[in-house]
Amino acid sequence: MATPMFQGTFSWILFIVFLVFFLPWCWFTGKSLKAALTYEATIGTIQDAAYVPPDSSLASRDRPLSSVGVYTHQAIFSSKDGRTHQVFTRVRSNPPAFEIGDQVKVYYDAGDPDKAIIGTFTEMWFPTLTLGFFTFIFFILWYGALVSPPTPLHEQLRQDQGISR
Repeated sequence: MATPMFQGTFSWILFIVFLVFFLPWCWFTGKSLKAALTYEATIGTIQDAAYVPPDSSLASRDRPLSSVGVYTHQAIFSSKDGRTHQVFTRVRSNPPAFEIGDQVKVYYDAGDPDKAIIGTFTEMWFPTLTLGFFTFIFFILWYGALVSPPTPLHEQLRQDQGISR
């Protein structure tokens, strides 16, 4: 496979937007992988579904305020030593994602059981996949600007400024 020739222009704007998505993607991916690979797994029970009202400035005039809010859930679980701990969902939803009493998988750090995550697909991988999608899009845009042939406007600017390849 031929090595791409960098004949385009380096776009700082696209590169910075790429980094804005890439760095949180790395953090969320690392957190989810660490939980899946090194944390203890147990079964927890959804104990509470708390309604989080919206910011009144975000409510639209044609929609009632109560339908705009979201729900966050609390699960309780027992660690290996028998102590009870709680964990809250990272992803909020409307309608509620769980019913009170639902059994869920919980991953927790054996050394610090307060570091826990509910083990559903949405909780563990939705932030990673969402950020990964935008990271990929902006990487392709940035890389495309870097390797694509310069446009006639770029060629004219290079000639006017006396810049050669």
